[in-house]
This record gives sequence, C-alpha cells and structure tokens, in this order.
Amino acid sequence: MVRIREFYNSDNIKKIFGIPIYECVYENNYRVKKLLGIPYNKKPAPFMPQREIDRIRKENINSEKELLIVFTDSIGDYILIRNFFREFKRSERYKDYKITLLGCRSFCLFAEELDSDVIDKFLYVDSRPQNFSNNKLKSSLEDLHTSQGMKNFYDTIIYASFNSVTKLECHSYLLQNVVSNESIFYRFDANDAIPCTDFLEFTDVFVNYGDREMHVFDMYKAYFEYIFEKQLDIKYPFIQENKICFDNVFIKNQKKEYAVINPCAYDIFRKWDRHNYVKLIKYLKNEKNLDIVLVCGGESERLYCEQIVKDSGFSDVRILNSLPVKELLAI
Repeated sequence: MVRIREFYNSDNIKKIFGIPIYECVYENNYRVKKLLGIPYNKKPAPFMPQREIDRIRKENINSEKELLIVFTDSIGDYILIRNFFREFKRSERYKDYKITLLGCRSFCLFAEELDSDVIDKFLYVDSRPQNFSNNKLKSSLEDLHTSQGMKNFYDTIIYASFNSVTKLECHSYLLQNVVSNESIFYRFDANDAIPCTDFLEFTDVFVNYGDREMHVFDMYKAYFEYIFEKQLDIKYPFIQENKICFDNVFIKNQKKEYAVINPCAYDIFRKWDRHNYVKLIKYLKNEKNLDIVLVCGGESERLYCEQIVKDSGFSDVRILNSLPVKELLAI
C-alpha cells in the first residue's frame, strides 16, 4: 500500500491532482486509489525481476536491521537536515538499526566530523547525481558497489532529498541493485503533470504540495515528523557545543563580537541579491557594532565576497575562504 499524506488539507486533492472526488468510483484511476490508500499490486523495482527481489529478501530475513538514508544535496542542505538523523537513534522503531548515509563528497568531511556517532557508514557520490552524464552515473554505480561496499539489501531506505523527476531517475539508477522491505520517498511540489506511476517502486510517499513560503528546514521537519509519526522538538538547525571546540587563529585574535555570513550558494537562484548583503553588513556594523566575517568556498566565491565588501564601504570586513572543516565549525 502506498500512502500519500496531504501536506495541508484534503481540499488540495482536487486542485493538485485535477480530479473530482466523485471519480473515486473508477477502480483503475491510480491517482485516486493512492489518495484513498487502496491496496494495489506493486510492480517490481526497476532493473530487477521480482523473483530476484524475493530471493534477496529471503536471504536477509534474519539479518541485522540497517537503514539507508539517501541524501545527495549540497553542504548547506546537509546542515539543515542533519539534526533529524539523530532522531532515528531515539525512535522506538529504529533505535537498534545501523545507519548508512549515501551523500555527496561536498559535505563528507563535515558529516564525518559531526555525525559519526549517529551514522555508522558513509557512502558518497562526487556531486549531485542529477548533473551526471550517463557514463558518470555508470562509474558511480560501480564505485558504490565495488569500492565503497554498498549492500544489496537494507531493511528501510529513506529518500530524504526533495526529489525532482531527474533526481528520482538518478537515485533509482544508483540503487537499481538494492532491495528493501520499506522505502519512504519525499516528493516536493507534486502536480497533475507528474504521473503517480513514478512512485510505484516506493512503499510510502510523502508529498509536499508546493508551499514555497516554507523554509527548507521546516519542509525537512514535516517529512521526518511524518516518518516518526510525532511532532519533533527541533526548532532550528544547530551544532552541539562539544563538537565545535577547536582552535582557530581568527577566534584567538578576535576582540569584539562578530557575525558570520555565507553569501554564496550552489544554486544561483538561491543567492540573495548582493545589494541585500551590503545592506545587512551596514546594519550590523552601524546598529549592532559587530565585526563581520564572510565565509566562502573557491576562487569565484571569494571574488563575489570581495565585491560585497567593496560595495559596503567597510574595509575591515574579513573574508575567510576554503577553510578546513574544523576551522569552519570553530568560527
């Protein structure tokens, strides 16, 4: 059975899926059947015959419970979601599960530094797989199974990323040889143009009906509240204090309170306008009397930060780029 839980209320059924409620009498209307939770004959996972799926499940019926979290987004997204992973260890259902994370190398050092007490094994792809060529996808698949030791069975798979059509296709390709008893999928911004047959390989689907005014953190929170079937008392992303006590030259020499700003983003559409950062710096300097530190990644991001500093008129704004993980956490 596949369940789709409405993100807000049942009135969205007609608007998003474009179907009158009375059409529920149509037995073959798959979208209606999913909304009502009517059982259906689930198709085999792609690329693998059903008999092979059954064989792998039978072989692993008494194996140690293991959970695979699939999250192949950027480091900023990882910061927003990582606190929810700890809830698996507090969950009555999942507390004894081993946890494997399939993530991106862009946040591998960060994840291993902060969350190795929660994540038992880390697997990585080089970057967001939806940007890969076909050859890159194929080599990543081989690397995951041959070099990194991805298993062919996990009791539960959690697809934690906001899954677009292309991301779904890439994740399905990378996990084509992996079987599970349960797979929980997060679909963002569903609409009538997206066929529900895209969801057939999953046992549970959570749909965000496209409230773009919600912060990404709150969207992740809604998804994990759905998984754990309870409200979570996590109000904002945070890093435990005992994990950021590192030496840092900047902190040792810093005399005043300071604000840290990262004005860059992987996706260009997520970048705030440069002039807004200029206004923010002026406000923090003039009204709050704070020192300002801009942190960034490579050369192009450093040049962007230099332009912000120049426009602000404050030459004492510091730019720290390409910091090691521990120093970035210390700041």
